[in-house]
Amino acid sequence: MITHPELLTDLKRFFPSVCVIQNHTTVKDSYCEDVQNWHDLHADVPCAVAPAGGDEVQRADMTYVKTSHTVLLAGHYSDVEETMRVLVDGLALDIRLVEHDSHATVTRLACEVVS
Repeated sequence: MITHPELLTDLKRFFPSVCVIQNHTTVKDSYCEDVQNWHDLHADVPCAVAPAGGDEVQRADMTYVKTSHTVLLAGHYSDVEETMRVLVDGLALDIRLVEHDSHATVTRLACEVVS
């Protein structure tokens, strides 16, 4: 997809949702166990959310889905990583894969629902 970056501001219907990208720090609680504290890295990011194909992984003791949603961000977010999460439309999604287009205009996130 070739899109001029300035056109993204006029394409609100293509990015009907708004999301928050969060990063975490790990601290010890009173029992010396690791606890993740989440904080906002990017807020009010225009985005579009769609269900993903969802590859299933089967093991002897469980079956789980690798990705459940694809989130397309309006803009190039080079600091977003697979250790982060995205909050959108009432869902908390762990980011499993970050992809950037060749023109640095959109960012695609392959995610799974936080359980």
